[in-house]
Amino acid sequence: MRDKELDGLEKFAEGLALFFYIFMFMATVVALAGSVGSALLLLALGSCAHICQAGLAEFVAAERGRAQPPASPRTRVTRVAEPARRVRRVA
Repeated sequence: MRDKELDGLEKFAEGLALFFYIFMFMATVVALAGSVGSALLLLALGSCAHICQAGLAEFVAAERGRAQPPASPRTRVTRVAEPARRVRRVA
């Protein structure tokens, strides 16, 4: 695919992430208002938006030839601690 098309898909995926948060907020408000069925529907729609967003991000990353999709700005890469050294006791 061309780079322009991939950029468009990436922007669409960002929009789907916004819809996910909107649906989750609306589901919370509707559940607190007492309409549990509507809240469940909004939760299902939000989860569909999240799944589509993640799939599009994976697809764009695979098409660009990256091994892994770009990390979210909220995630941090930490180093793994070295394993503890064995201590021998001399009796």
